[in-house]
Order: sequence, then structure tokens, then C-alpha cells
Amino acid sequence: IEYDEKTKTYKNMPGVSIREIDFGGLKGIDYLDYSWGGEPLSVTAYFAPLIADLEAAGYRAGFDLRGAPYDWRQPFNANNMFARMQVLIEEMFVAAGNLPVNVVAHSFGNIQTAFFLNQHVNQTWKDKYIDNFISVAAPWSGAPQALRALISGDDFGFALPGFSSLIDPLKVRKIARGAGGVVILVPEPEFWQDDVLVITPKKNYTVNDFSVLFNDMGAPMTNAIYKSVDKTIEDIVAPNVPMHCLYGINHKTEIGYKYVDGFDKQPEVFYTQFGDGVVPGVSLVRCAKFASHQKEKVEIVEFDLLDHMNVLTDEEVLQYILKISTHSLP
Repeated sequence: IEYDEKTKTYKNMPGVSIREIDFGGLKGIDYLDYSWGGEPLSVTAYFAPLIADLEAAGYRAGFDLRGAPYDWRQPFNANNMFARMQVLIEEMFVAAGNLPVNVVAHSFGNIQTAFFLNQHVNQTWKDKYIDNFISVAAPWSGAPQALRALISGDDFGFALPGFSSLIDPLKVRKIARGAGGVVILVPEPEFWQDDVLVITPKKNYTVNDFSVLFNDMGAPMTNAIYKSVDKTIEDIVAPNVPMHCLYGINHKTEIGYKYVDGFDKQPEVFYTQFGDGVVPGVSLVRCAKFASHQKEKVEIVEFDLLDHMNVLTDEEVLQYILKISTHSLP
């Protein structure tokens, strides 16, 4: 994706058109990939286990069970996402006999949902149409792993000992450096304070030095994007709807990096045990702060030893979401 610094907008490469799959349906969120024959690849299951449980409870795909995939390369409201999401929720409300809607979001989808509730709809609309916002594994104040993707790329764990990775981190880096949806997820200064996140032989970088870091690593466009989205996540406020914040803990999670041989090589990684394997606890627990800024209930539920992706396939988590959506919580 290309970023236009003058207009602060994004566009695809010339001759390329990219759109999300099956907005309003479920094929954009059930599995991350399908075979050439159209069969889902089970190892890429995403919302599929939750969809199966909800269908077993009586929900119907395309009627009162629908999906809202989005272009994650852009920081928010890509392709007029928020207006389409509003229409989708209103359609579901009417089709179900004027029953409010539960919104379940995972990871960056929570940031998109928060922007939607903060910026696009008013309180009267929220009171009428939203039953619960069920937030799963939200990076409320960013995650260092997004920073590493910008500095040296990420192979997403596809490197095997003694072998080259199946994914070239530097190609991932090239994509990430122009994607506002990655840049917006670097740790936010208000919540990370003066922690040193990047160490090099010549200079250390705290959360307040990202603009310098992006210039030092030869990424002026990334710096321009960062300046356009800096503090955007920091400025998220309580959504003023009932919330349930679910996330895993006690997984080794990246918290900082040491680069000894330039930014083209992967760094030594520092970890914390308080996190879900991708998002550190300092970011996950920010959800609890919303409770003191809204009258609607905010419930926090931590699941031991569940990582960022497996939290969506764990039966205890799925049953908890099912209880919320069927109003069978005590």
C-alpha cells in the first residue's frame, strides 16, 4: 500500500485493487485461507470454532451471525468501513426483531471497533443497537512486536532450526513500513513511559524516540505515517457500551530488542511473562481503565496460558462468549 503524505491517505499500487472478502458474510473471518478447491484449511481456523458453537446454539449465518472483515493495512475506517459496519448492525437489529447486537472483536479488530464506537456513532445509537462489546486479546496500548516488524520484519515463527525461514522477514518489513495499520500499533508513550524498547551499539530508543528511530533506520515514509497516527490509540476513550474484556496471560511475550548488527538482522529479544505471546499485559489490562470512565459494566476475564491466537479456539473462552451472547451469565 502507498501513503500520500500530503493528503494523509492510502492507495493500492497502480493497477491493483484489494478488498476484504465477504463483508457481512463469514468467509472473511472463519479461516485465514482456503485451498484452490475452495475447502477451508483447518490449520488456518480463525473465528470458525466460535461460529460453529454459535450456530449450534441456534444462530444463523447471514441472518443474526455475520462478519465484518477489514483492510488491516490502513489504521482505521478503510474503504468506508465504519459506515458499512453501522448499516450491517442496523440490518441485523431489524432482522432479529429489534434485538441489540453483540460485537465480538479480536486483536486489532478491537481498535477498529473502539474507533467506530468513539467516532462514528452517538450514544443514542449505541444504547439502541449494541448489547455487548466482547473484546478478545486487544492491544489497547500497542505491542512491541509491531515495532519489530517495522525495524527488521517478522517471519511469524516459520523459521525452523538450521533452515531458512519460509517467510522472508525483510519482505514483511517492506509491507509493514508503508502500512498505517502496523505503525499505529507501536507502543503508546502514555502507557509505556520511558522504557527502553530498542538497544543498539550507538543509541538506545525509548517509546518517546520512535520518530528518531524510524529516520535512523532509513524509513522516512514510516515516520510520516507515525506522525499522522501518533497518540491515536492513546486517545481511545471508554466506548460507553457494556464490555467484556477477555485475554490470555502467562505467555512469554516480546517486550524489547537488542540490535548488534544493524536493522537488517533479527535482534536479541527480551521477554515478559505477563502477556499473551503477542500483546504484553500493560496493553491488555488497559481495558480495565474504561470501567472508571463509563456507567456501563466492564468485565475483565483472564485465561491462564492462552496465547493471542489460541484464545479464539479455547473451549472455555468460546463457552464464555456463548453465555454472553445468549444472556446466560450469572
